[in-house]
Amino acid sequence: MQNEMKREGESWFKKYTSKKYYQVLQKTTRIEILPDVGDFRLFAVNDKVDQERMAYIDQSIGKKEKTLTLTKLPFEKFLWMSTPDISGFHYSAFKEYHDIPAQAEIKIISYKEWEKEKVKELSVTSSE
Repeated sequence: MQNEMKREGESWFKKYTSKKYYQVLQKTTRIEILPDVGDFRLFAVNDKVDQERMAYIDQSIGKKEKTLTLTKLPFEKFLWMSTPDISGFHYSAFKEYHDIPAQAEIKIISYKEWEKEKVKELSVTSSE
């Protein structure tokens, strides 16, 4: 039996074209792509959030902030070590790779917390 993902709310046309897309993609790549088990949109969302996170890191370093608050990515389970583990080696490697000063601290928050903070910032900015 095929391992299908529920796609409620999508039209038959969307489902059909998506199915055909993945069939073409499978024929043009060496990587096995299982039918209807995921979507590359997940990676696009992760990439967008990661770009915002990297821009935030650059801004914070420029402002010489002592604590950087980073978000976990929304679909982090699909990636390897995308957010540093504060207690491990990856923490210091992450700081070194992104030129974060050694004395700066990194605080990790969930993606949902980050979304709430972003909404607050937007509402403050729009009211000014």
